[in-house]
Amino acid sequence: YYTNRMAILFKQNNLIKNLEDLKGKTVGIETGTTMEDLVRSKATELQLNVLSIPENDKLIEDILSGRIDAMVTDNIE
Repeated sequence: YYTNRMAILFKQNNLIKNLEDLKGKTVGIETGTTMEDLVRSKATELQLNVLSIPENDKLIEDILSGRIDAMVTDNIE
């Protein structure tokens, strides 16, 4: 068994503590993950612009370049 938790990665200057803090932001998620389903289910409610990308490495590049505000990914324990 494993525990699957959410990890939100963002630039240090953002004050993001939970999914609700992403309201109105552009969020990247890795295609095919459990977090993709979760983020998409909240997209309308939180007014999220969601970008699905097949690789985590690309998501990190997109955070650093400013293309996305944050990424939501699985944090498996």
